[in-house]
Amino acid sequence: MRNAHPSADDEASRVITRVALLLALVVGLGIPLGYWLTAHTSLSEALTFKARVKASALNRLIADAPELWVYAENRMLGLLAHEPVPLTGELIEVLDAQGQLLVRSGAVPANPVMHRSYQLYDSGRAVGSIAVSTSLQPLLRHTGLATLLGLALGNLVYWVMRVVPLRRLRRATQALTEETERAEATLRSISDAVITLTADGKLQDLNPAGVAIFEADRAQHMLGRRFTDFVTPAYHETFALMHQQVTQGQTAQCQLLTQGLRGALRWLDIQAVPLTLHNEQVTLAVARDVTQRKAAEDEIRSLAFHDQLTGLPNRHHLMHRLARLANADDHSHTALMMLDLDNFKTLNDTLGHDVGDQLLQAVAQRLTACVRHGDNVVRLGGDEFVLLLENLDPDLQQATHQAEVIGQKVLAELNHLYLLDGHPCRSTPSIGITVFANTQAISKDVLKRADLAMYQAKAGGRNALRLFETPMMDEVNTRAELEADLIEAFEQKQFVLHYQAQVQNDGRISGAEVLLRWQHPRRGLVLPGEFIEALEDSGLIIPIGQWVLESACRQLAQWAQQTHMAHLSLAVNVSARQFELLGFVDQVSALLQHTGAKPALLKLELTESLLVKDVESTITKMTRLRALGVRFSLDDFGTGYSSLTYLKRLPLDQLKIDQGFVRDILDDANDAAIAKMIVALADSIGLIVIAEGVETQAQRDMLASLGCHAYQGYLFGPPVPLPAFEAQLR
Repeated sequence: MRNAHPSADDEASRVITRVALLLALVVGLGIPLGYWLTAHTSLSEALTFKARVKASALNRLIADAPELWVYAENRMLGLLAHEPVPLTGELIEVLDAQGQLLVRSGAVPANPVMHRSYQLYDSGRAVGSIAVSTSLQPLLRHTGLATLLGLALGNLVYWVMRVVPLRRLRRATQALTEETERAEATLRSISDAVITLTADGKLQDLNPAGVAIFEADRAQHMLGRRFTDFVTPAYHETFALMHQQVTQGQTAQCQLLTQGLRGALRWLDIQAVPLTLHNEQVTLAVARDVTQRKAAEDEIRSLAFHDQLTGLPNRHHLMHRLARLANADDHSHTALMMLDLDNFKTLNDTLGHDVGDQLLQAVAQRLTACVRHGDNVVRLGGDEFVLLLENLDPDLQQATHQAEVIGQKVLAELNHLYLLDGHPCRSTPSIGITVFANTQAISKDVLKRADLAMYQAKAGGRNALRLFETPMMDEVNTRAELEADLIEAFEQKQFVLHYQAQVQNDGRISGAEVLLRWQHPRRGLVLPGEFIEALEDSGLIIPIGQWVLESACRQLAQWAQQTHMAHLSLAVNVSARQFELLGFVDQVSALLQHTGAKPALLKLELTESLLVKDVESTITKMTRLRALGVRFSLDDFGTGYSSLTYLKRLPLDQLKIDQGFVRDILDDANDAAIAKMIVALADSIGLIVIAEGVETQAQRDMLASLGCHAYQGYLFGPPVPLPAFEAQLR
């Protein structure tokens, strides 16, 4: 940038020279003149004093008669000559009243001469005078020396008062010049534009960065133009407000979108302060190009509110939109439609995640094409999507009909075939819809209602649409209350264990199955059918299952101390969630070591659901536990979808015929055939068979005839607390 004001070096130098010269003259002339005046005055006073002293001594010797002068002259000469240190070149004369010389003492001084006299009195009458004269040559010589000294001191003063300040001035000027050059170099090198604006908003000066930002060739091409010429119209008011604040003496800042001479758009962050320059009020502004930062912020904002895979708005955007709806002041309704792709995991696992991503992108495109302008299509995550249908009819019934029409359109559109990576694929949705007034747009409640309706669609067979109904929420609330009660029950130790005997063909009790019961403080004893699913969903099944397993191991260790019960085994049901824990094998091993229970007497009952999820992992864990000596029973066999191939690989010890087959084994030939097949299968692969749910002797006999030799059921006793079970053994 150009210098803000002209240099004052020459003017300062002239002023310093004049002041130094004046002081030198004052010192050079003042010293001799002062000496001369002081010495001359002192000499004059000395001569006058001497004349007065001499006159005082001579006043008594003056006589009226002339005949006495000879005597008087001799006396006066003696008095006049009585000087301890006479003045050099001094002449003393005594004159009578008529001015006639009476006495003279000393030599006549050389010119120039100073004279001083004093009257002689007799009885108050003037009778003569005494005059003292001396040469001024010594005074002149001394004054000359003082003049030389004054000139020398004056020259020294001139040097000190001129040369020293000028040297300092030059150093200060040089430092200021260097600082100015550094400042100008900084202004030339920084990437921020430094701009000076006049009071009417015109460009007065700017650095090279400013020239580049506004796409000019030189600063001169910019000077005199209004800054608003480079501000996009939408931000003229913003700039005017900032400039007004600065002209009122305040600092200000703003962000503007500007356009250069060649059309490039740039975002500028501007910091502006008032400045006085050449007695003129100007605005000094620093403008930083934040175009890239703005683009990054926009990208971050887009990432925060949009899904990267599909480009659709995400959950964050949905929550933000629902919050705005809750504050809307209108009477319209809004529908939230939640949909989930049926069997998406299967497609992902069979065709790969790339194909799964293609499907999600295709679904996003179809959903966008199904909705109206202004509606929102959102990807919640995974294969879940949400449609937010706004501005529906103020009448709830009409709004619901509008939402159903769009829902059916979506259902039909998503049922069309997809071509993914060259493969024709079909994917169907399950859709749940909730319709609500905007004032009821509480995000968590709305999403919960739509989610409930969607799961009703899945439960009804998938590829369907369901509207939210109040009983759905009642069911959820009941479930939530149940889960809260279960948590309290676990904390209050309300769960108890019952034991149901397992009997051999000869009637001998070989062991028992440990069964969980809930001793409710108001409802009494609650059976697992009412709460086991809630335990699974809430995750409480894991700590409770651990407690049951530990209790069983401790009980086996206690029975081992008693001869008549040492042979008893205990069967413990293990849930899929518990068995899938990474540390499950280590937990069982630690319990066996800690309690001292015999592994061969612990029988873990697994359900066929484990085989559906991850057969290989299940086989690995079972093999490790089998190596410890733990035995396994496959519970409810025949009700699931077990593969015989997997069954052959599992380290099982026992198959358990489900009570569903036992209940009608006497009346239903199919149940009897299935029971017979299970027994035959078990015999062929070396497994023991036990039938549960045996309630009558006829059922027991029928099972025995089929080859089953172990039983469990009410025929041999219901599940009972430990003391009652142990009483059966006596």
